Amino acid sequence: MQLEHKIKILQEKVYSGSNPQLENDLLILRAKYDKMSAFRAALSLLRLKQTFYEQGEKSRKLLAWQIKQLEIKTPIASIISNGQVVVDPAEINDAFGDYYKELYDTRNEIDLQKLNRF
Repeated sequence: MQLEHKIKILQEKVYSGSNPQLENDLLILRAKYDKMSAFRAALSLLRLKQTFYEQGEKSRKLLAWQIKQLEIKTPIASIISNGQVVVDPAEINDAFGDYYKELYDTRNEIDLQKLNRF
């Protein structure tokens, strides 16, 4: 936060008058700020257990998209269906299909015990 304050003060001085030394100092502070921001983002990603960080124009949108894609690709390793642990991806898909078929079937009443078991 101190660095941001220094940058703001230097920007005001640079805009009020033309001084090459102040402009150079401002560029250096901005570079330090960018480096610190990238470092903080990288630490945040490590906490989120992400594996990469993209830099450049509109990196936040790209980063958000990449995180979303990683979350989508994360498979469901196992579920409990009919009291048994299912690990086969085809059987997991079938179990979800059966569950939603039964859930949206309007002919049957809702069985809360089956719902809680799933």
